[in-house]
Amino acid sequence: MISKHKPAPQTQIFSSSAAVINNAHTCINGCTGSGKSVFLNRFIYDLISTTTPEQAELFIIDPKQVDYIEFKNIAHIQGYADNENEWLKLLQYLVKKMNNRYKIIKSERLKQWDGKHAFIIIDELPQVLESKQCTDLIDELLRLGRAARMHIITASQDSSRSTGTPAKLARNFTCFVGLHCRDKVASRQAIGCAGCELLPLYGYAYIYTPSDLQPQLYKIEMVEDDEMKKIIDRRL
Repeated sequence: MISKHKPAPQTQIFSSSAAVINNAHTCINGCTGSGKSVFLNRFIYDLISTTTPEQAELFIIDPKQVDYIEFKNIAHIQGYADNENEWLKLLQYLVKKMNNRYKIIKSERLKQWDGKHAFIIIDELPQVLESKQCTDLIDELLRLGRAARMHIITASQDSSRSTGTPAKLARNFTCFVGLHCRDKVASRQAIGCAGCELLPLYGYAYIYTPSDLQPQLYKIEMVEDDEMKKIIDRRL
């Protein structure tokens, strides 16, 4: 269990290049208003700021249809879906893409894909999982995506009411992000222990990766609108 902890000046500043980009798959949980969209916007900003479209490509499933629309036309974006039919088509395309990468890996006797990374953001995961077809496709991407350098990043409401990430999917994530959760049960489901219920409502997260002995506390800094506009304009 994480002891009661008020964020201190030495709290680490979130850098997605270290905390998310270097992990196979990332699972984000937090209650309403805890900053899941801010976290994902920070991730996207860091990704497109530090990589070229030749190094990384981005796919977004956006059930709310508004949070990531500004990124739709940037060069990194290779797929954007905001309704159920489009989610399914995009996931089918991504599984086909992964399988094609595996064919090349095998034919060239590689240990993993040596081309660009693909990052697949799925916001409001429980809504997408209402489709069994989508669930099965996401499960396949989670199980096999690592060697193909295809990374799933999901966001869910905290799961103390069983609205989070199903266990069969959760076991394939390697990075767990817990924003403010409503209680200890939700925190344990988010990061494996209590503690997220003690975080401020907004702006901080515990992040747990395989290299950590216990979850680490991070401050999640919002990207100012003018800074976001600058990088988007550069990447169009």
